Amino acid sequence: MNGLRKHEGLTLIELVVVIALISVVVGFAVPGFAGLVERSHRQTTISSMVNLFNVSRTAAVQQQVPVTICPLDPADAKCTRDWSLPVTAFTDPLRQRQLTSSTEVVLVKTAPSRGRLIGGTGIRRYFGFNADGMAAGAIGNVTWCPDDRDASKAVQLRINWGGRVVRARDTDGDGIAEDSRGAPLVCS
Repeated sequence: MNGLRKHEGLTLIELVVVIALISVVVGFAVPGFAGLVERSHRQTTISSMVNLFNVSRTAAVQQQVPVTICPLDPADAKCTRDWSLPVTAFTDPLRQRQLTSSTEVVLVKTAPSRGRLIGGTGIRRYFGFNADGMAAGAIGNVTWCPDDRDASKAVQLRINWGGRVVRARDTDGDGIAEDSRGAPLVCS
């Protein structure tokens, strides 16, 4: 064979070096990937909530009927404060804040699989739109908080009197968005 050796595999040293390099790459990639997954999930949840409110407002105007948005108690289909349940938008001509027929359903947003929603509806258990698209005396906010309760990752959506959805911003540069009173969001 003219003095040439045939190479048939890796030496132990080469294998250890390859495993060490893979470990280093994975060590850097996994935390970044986890952050990417969390950001993606947060954005998906917020986008679907904005869509829920926008579709609900449009339905109220197009159908000329009040629309209620809230999580529903599975026992009696009445609005509840438990925002870990799916959030349902439904036509509510008598403003009963209760789903009485499946034909009234406008849209349902399933509960997020990560993080949690907190409804800031004051003394009410719902949001609503009048037939003109204005908020039906039900302004407030919905806040998404991550599982680790890090308020710097929280997002708050506010519904104003005009029925528009506005995202809370960090106006003081501390890395945490402020609520409508100017206080930092809290995820406790």
